[in-house]
Amino acid sequence: AKLRDLSVRPPLTRRKSTGVLEAHQNGLRFSSHRDGIKIDIIYENIKHAVFQKADNMSTEVRMHFELVNPIMAGKKKTNFFQFYVEVVQSSQDLGHGSRWHDRDGVLEEQEEKRRKRRYNKLFFDFKNKVSQISEKFSKDRDMKIEYEEPFKQIAFKGVPGKEQVSIIPTQNLLIALDDKPPFVLTIDEVDLAVMERCRFGLREFDITFVFKDFSKAPLSISAIPKKKLDSIKNWLRTLNILHYERRDAVNWKKLMNTIREDLKLFAENGGWLGYFDPQNDDDESDEEDPA
Repeated sequence: AKLRDLSVRPPLTRRKSTGVLEAHQNGLRFSSHRDGIKIDIIYENIKHAVFQKADNMSTEVRMHFELVNPIMAGKKKTNFFQFYVEVVQSSQDLGHGSRWHDRDGVLEEQEEKRRKRRYNKLFFDFKNKVSQISEKFSKDRDMKIEYEEPFKQIAFKGVPGKEQVSIIPTQNLLIALDDKPPFVLTIDEVDLAVMERCRFGLREFDITFVFKDFSKAPLSISAIPKKKLDSIKNWLRTLNILHYERRDAVNWKKLMNTIREDLKLFAENGGWLGYFDPQNDDDESDEEDPA
């Protein structure tokens, strides 16, 4: 099984690298003869695999692999690889422009739709072959590569890093593959979600995810439109993730340091309920300086 003419992120050389992605018995190999590059990703080192097709909202069809252990990409280590084809030139702004009002523009639009269908199918077929090969030749039957697919109908805008991107749930992840670096949150690693700045009159709120591993720093997404609050809460309920709303922001660094210092006391005080009991929301100091 092969996919040809793919680009890769992170970049492996100073110029854009294109090459072939092949599925072998024990893993994937990306090779670029032009640049003399080979990257091997064994199936056991793939933590998550995501297939994102090109549609009206995206210029690319892509496969994203989160790694268990980082490997070298050029001269730097990386914990992810993205292999993609740009089916619409981003400079054309996904069809917003005068070129669509003439005959050439119509032909160009038809050609882009054809390219989308073609590459979506090529990637889809490759994805299925990878799943079959990884299951057939894996000593551990649990090592079959199962691809996540985005649920775009419940996507929302937010800022997980430095810029606003579209954030999309999958079966087991929360992703923003357009972010730099790509944002990927593993739902199963989350212990708690807190929606902050949920005040009347504010158009946006933030959400912070606390990991089951308390040694990890919580992860926040800011500037989420307020109209998405109910749908995000419903999504959290379906995943059985404990979640709370707060009117103000939480000092997470201080709070997590307090919890880490005495986990026994944290449990005795009712765990998260001791900090985020809705009845205590009027006293915003509770979340930072518990009694």
